Amino acid sequence: MNAETPIAGQWTQKRVLITGAGGFMGSTLAGALSVLQPASLTLLYHSDRSRIRHLLNAEDITLDLLERDAVMDFFNKRAFDVVFHLAGRIDQAIRPGIYAEQFRLHLEAAINLTDALTGKPLERFLHVGSNAEYGIAPCPHPVTAQEAPVTAYAASKLAATKMVLARAQSEDLPAVVVRPFLVYGRGQNPQSLLQSALNAAIEGNELAVTGGDQTRDFVSVEKFCEDIIVIAELPAESSLGRLYNICTGVEISVREVLTLIQTVYPQFRPTFATMPYRKTEIMHSAGVPFRGLTEEEVRSALLAFIRGGSDTAQH
Repeated sequence: MNAETPIAGQWTQKRVLITGAGGFMGSTLAGALSVLQPASLTLLYHSDRSRIRHLLNAEDITLDLLERDAVMDFFNKRAFDVVFHLAGRIDQAIRPGIYAEQFRLHLEAAINLTDALTGKPLERFLHVGSNAEYGIAPCPHPVTAQEAPVTAYAASKLAATKMVLARAQSEDLPAVVVRPFLVYGRGQNPQSLLQSALNAAIEGNELAVTGGDQTRDFVSVEKFCEDIIVIAELPAESSLGRLYNICTGVEISVREVLTLIQTVYPQFRPTFATMPYRKTEIMHSAGVPFRGLTEEEVRSALLAFIRGGSDTAQH
């Protein structure tokens, strides 16, 4: 590996790029990085810039990472010091064609991007994987776990992770991979578990759910941003080519979280065991964290988010 200079405290000198900047996590990360006042902040998005249009000190550009010629041309004309790669699409469905679709979105796009960046004067490439890559591996998941993905989404994300790590070893791509667990926060998908429950709670509606025995590692989007920025600042000799879990290390059941929502919104009526578990349901998912939290800190963060749910539901 190239022993690059650590970038801690030097963001004002760095040219930073975020792919997938129009999404929930990407746009929140863009806001967090803009506060650090990098020399330049470039935001790549595919179609929707509504989440990032308020960042006046950033340049936003439409670019489809599947359009290889356009990607190569873009990076031939522009240079960056730090690249955060978040582009992709979560889809845990089972349907014809899903594997081809997901592998294009995650593996092919990552190949195009890393092809364009390899050999460039880049200091860090932060590739965002997913806890879904662990699949049904024994829980909690250390970064050394043997992955066992069970969906096209998870398999495609794992393939992209392995490709990036291989290039870090064989081609000196200055890459680091992070695997966030269940990230929640303002602006999340309204169909996500926590947001759909909050919306039902605020409206006083019933919500048909499974038995709620699944366990998850709930990570606030603020913690995700803090952790990935800290990881980007780690010395190259100790971080390049490595994998990090962004999680809390605390395993909480879905039933407990829905019950917590009910303490804030007594009108909320989750009807447990009225929905079947998915065929690919992962019953237990929690990680061995890069930077963990206590159970009290995790529950306190969840409760604070739930109490702000009326504001969250509007985003």
